[in-house]
Amino acid sequence: MSFLGNRKQCREKVANSSPPRSYDRLHLIKIPVLVANGSNDILVPTENSITLWRKLVNADTHLHLYPDSGHGFLDEYHEHFARLVNEFLDEPKAWDERS
Repeated sequence: MSFLGNRKQCREKVANSSPPRSYDRLHLIKIPVLVANGSNDILVPTENSITLWRKLVNADTHLHLYPDSGHGFLDEYHEHFARLVNEFLDEPKAWDERS
């Protein structure tokens, strides 16, 4: 990205062009959300999933942390995770007119 102008003009352009932070828009989500993570994930820190769950204030949010597991929880708990996803998807949703 290049800008023409003095330093102040460049800073203003950058400040005005930066998109809003994703966390700042999570309150706009109003559909059910399933958040799953390993309790000891360092690749996608577990705290990020907890923060996501807390900030989804207008969504029916489900948080599931797999114990003693990291980023590989999908391999370690594949049967349980598959069941969890199927149950989540099978739940009647308030926004679903078929319910």
